[in-house]
Amino acid sequence: MYIKLNDDELDKLFSQDLSWIEGNDFCIVSDKLVQKLKNIHQSEFKNIEPEEKFLKKSLLFFRYYILSDADVFTKKYQYRVSSQMLRKFFPNIKKHKISYIKYVQSFEKYGIISKLSNYSTTYNVTNKYCFNESLFLGDLVLALFKNDEVEDYDVKNEVPELNDKVLLSLSKLKLDLKSAIKEQYQIFKNKNENERLICRINRITVFNFNKNRYCFYGKKNRRIYHPICFLPKESRKYLNIKFNALDIVNCQPLLLCYYLKLKGLKYDDEFIKNVENGMLYESLKDRLVNVSRDEVKKMVYSEILFDFKTAKKNEVNKVFKEIYPLTYSSLEDIHFKKKITNITLASILQNLEADLFNNLNVINSDYYFTLFDAIYYNDKSDEDDLRTQIDDYFKKLDLRVKVSDK
Repeated sequence: MYIKLNDDELDKLFSQDLSWIEGNDFCIVSDKLVQKLKNIHQSEFKNIEPEEKFLKKSLLFFRYYILSDADVFTKKYQYRVSSQMLRKFFPNIKKHKISYIKYVQSFEKYGIISKLSNYSTTYNVTNKYCFNESLFLGDLVLALFKNDEVEDYDVKNEVPELNDKVLLSLSKLKLDLKSAIKEQYQIFKNKNENERLICRINRITVFNFNKNRYCFYGKKNRRIYHPICFLPKESRKYLNIKFNALDIVNCQPLLLCYYLKLKGLKYDDEFIKNVENGMLYESLKDRLVNVSRDEVKKMVYSEILFDFKTAKKNEVNKVFKEIYPLTYSSLEDIHFKKKITNITLASILQNLEADLFNNLNVINSDYYFTLFDAIYYNDKSDEDDLRTQIDDYFKKLDLRVKVSDK
């Protein structure tokens, strides 16, 4: 079933009781993509499998890679797609001697995707594809498929030392879909951001209906990624297990302080003090014109921590240099060495973060997981011990850390 989503239909579907979700899997897609897939079926797959089955497999594949991904908003649409994942969505049809290759070739033939680069065993990368941007524009439709939610999930774990409690959590966690979707609709209805709403809803839906869950390290760091990382943060409270949470306030700047001290690099005492007291962004904001604290924070990340932009138009970089000259000098050295080592400051800080959070010892909770600079655990009695472990990590270098409960 395909329902066209004008504003009235959106409101009707997502602000009422959502009983239509029960017994259905669904995704929100462009009508152009649906029509293109119908044409492919008519020409290439008509005598191989029913149209509804072909559409379901294809649309759920696109939902996994595109429709629930933040790259939709950066307009990159480029993904590395493994043969393993393709087999998951397009298993062999032995009767017709059909494999996932025919699907990929058909998508390429009809201009939905194009290959950018081949797999490489040398660099351990899979084929890279670009998805046609035009297929995600225009009118939207809700595609409904009869399907039951999964009760137990298969976790493919690529983190050998991962605690069994995390694996158990990933295999058991489910979302209250109705509550999570309703909340996202209300948030973005007020903001009139339909594209972002669609992305969020598809992410939420994938969580309950995708039987195979993955847990892996980041490509350039030892951060642990799993399906909860990609959920809207507001939706975590609708998990079927209730969690407590702790996170580090101003984590990345504090980890920069840690790294500067650890490596014996120059730093300004005032920089350390302001980071520990949570006043770094305020110290910069006072020297800038007509910017909010949140805007300053974003600029610090984009122009200093995760990229080092020294152009004159980058005011926050200029102000940072004036206030914290020693720290700025060390940052210059770090970013210069990146050209030689190809190791970014972002990777350095994320690995320090992982060194802490991947090694926290959770004693009493039966379920827990880490989420970058936060840890979620289901037994409140673990809180004091977790706080102590985090404190001790920074005390080694005489740094004070603020930990908040989410």
